[in-house]
Amino acid sequence: MKTIVFGGLDGILTAHAVIAAAVGARLLASHVLALGISNVLADALSMGVGEYLSARSYTNYVNQEFRREEWELDNFPDGEVAEMIELYEAKGMSRDDATEVMTRLAKYRPIFLEAMMKDELDLPMPNDEDHANSVRSALTMVASFSLFGMIPVFGFALVPLIWRNASDQELFLVACCITAVALATLGSIKARFSDHNYLRSGAETVLLGGLCAAVAFSVGGAVATYLE
Repeated sequence: MKTIVFGGLDGILTAHAVIAAAVGARLLASHVLALGISNVLADALSMGVGEYLSARSYTNYVNQEFRREEWELDNFPDGEVAEMIELYEAKGMSRDDATEVMTRLAKYRPIFLEAMMKDELDLPMPNDEDHANSVRSALTMVASFSLFGMIPVFGFALVPLIWRNASDQELFLVACCITAVALATLGSIKARFSDHNYLRSGAETVLLGGLCAAVAFSVGGAVATYLE
């Protein structure tokens, strides 16, 4: 769900900024659509690849640290137990209690390794499904970015089917309204993962989208005017 929300937000903001820049540069509607669609698909693939590489790098790092802890436990068990005793002492446990707890825990190698990974390195245990999760996360990012990124594009493209005499500026205004609704919805959902202030999160997301669009529109128009 988190990947869907943040991928969707990136997609909407990126696509809407591209459309705003193209409209500001006074490009034809067909050119705006071509830029919007191609940009969404290319960026979605780029985001998916980045998500996969990031997840795979993190997985490799966790596996490397786990192998290092395994080697240290196999070759210097007393030293590892002493480290964990000091760690639990630092958390407020008495020396005697920490020694008793770690001495008993060290008899159970898998559990002790898990405690080392979590308490010493703040890392999860390696999982056989990590690679599959990386692929799943990347595909989710691509799908979310593409789906939500097309909202501003379709908002610009589908209106002429209903409003046949609409100007490019009117099409852009409708696309802005559709994009604002989508941003408010995703922004409210995003609050579920943070402070649960749904109204504020939705409003902040809409304002951010508006700012991005305003900058893109202004810069696109300024550059086009200068070149002309």
